[in-house]
Amino acid sequence: QREPMSSRLKNIPSLKAFMMRKEVLGLYRDIVRMSKRLPETDRDQTLEFARSQFFSYKNVEDRHQIRYLLMEGRSQLERYRTALDQAM
Repeated sequence: QREPMSSRLKNIPSLKAFMMRKEVLGLYRDIVRMSKRLPETDRDQTLEFARSQFFSYKNVEDRHQIRYLLMEGRSQLERYRTALDQAM
């Protein structure tokens, strides 16, 4: 037996939440892509750090805090990319 439509609609995220989730996943994918340029030991450490950071903030619902975390994550990723480019 199916749930009533009203209870199924409660699980659908708002457009803003959907777009923010897309940005968060995009940042994570960018981190994974960047890590492929690292030596294996550094790659493992970087990915473990990223996973732990994303996991520790997974229950944040305040969109202002999420925006701040996204800015911090992008900034840190850019610093890593710059350091990688200079090292090569």
